[in-house]
Amino acid sequence: MKHFISLVTICWNSEKTISRTIESVLKQNFCDYEYIIIDGASTDNTINIIKQYTPLFKGKLKYTSEPDKGIYDAFNKGIAQASGRYIWLINSDDYIEHDALQQIYNFSKDYKEGNEPIISGIMNVRDGNGNILYTIKSSSQKVDAAYKNNTMGTIHPATIVPKRIYDIVGLYDINYKIIGDIDWFKRAYRNKMPIAFCDRVLTNFNTGGVSTASGNRKSINDRKYLLKKFYKNTFSYYYQLAKWLTIFYLVKYIKR
Repeated sequence: MKHFISLVTICWNSEKTISRTIESVLKQNFCDYEYIIIDGASTDNTINIIKQYTPLFKGKLKYTSEPDKGIYDAFNKGIAQASGRYIWLINSDDYIEHDALQQIYNFSKDYKEGNEPIISGIMNVRDGNGNILYTIKSSSQKVDAAYKNNTMGTIHPATIVPKRIYDIVGLYDINYKIIGDIDWFKRAYRNKMPIAFCDRVLTNFNTGGVSTASGNRKSINDRKYLLKKFYKNTFSYYYQLAKWLTIFYLVKYIKR
């Protein structure tokens, strides 16, 4: 059965946060979805929690649990299983707004099937106590600037991608540890994939996850790999690397 949207959550040892994520999907007032959870062979109570929720979804939730090769391998597994017209990757420590799916559906009605754009919504960034630190959204100007600066053009947790665009652009490069979303965005941009901006808060992002722990060796190795892929000219590669490293270490210094 083809659904309007497939929701994909990847997780590994997420017993502290996975319930809130699942609950946010369960409470949706829109029903034409499937929910896919890809677990990376958790050793804590994550799988038992998922099993407890499964019957409540009345067939909408399916899950797998097996070792994977990292975040982007897990994303790819979920996308491969998805049957929806749209696919939304929802992190296991985030939670979506109660009317998020209805808002996405209402927004998408302006686009015919086969011409769907990537949808970029608004995201609340919250601290560990649930307080809103700030709210962020994207725009066409920010997308253009992000491509030039090798950053993420849309807000990844609030980005909903048509399955047809994954078919064109391809899946995530599993060689990345934490910035494979930037690589995917750059490929989508180069392929001139359309992006539409939905002026609604769709999800809530919690600080402290893998993507916010950027001050480590993974960031540098990932960045070198990204730049080698997109800048074949030696001068351009080292120029971009030097520019990024300057910002990287400046931010680390300011945070001290």
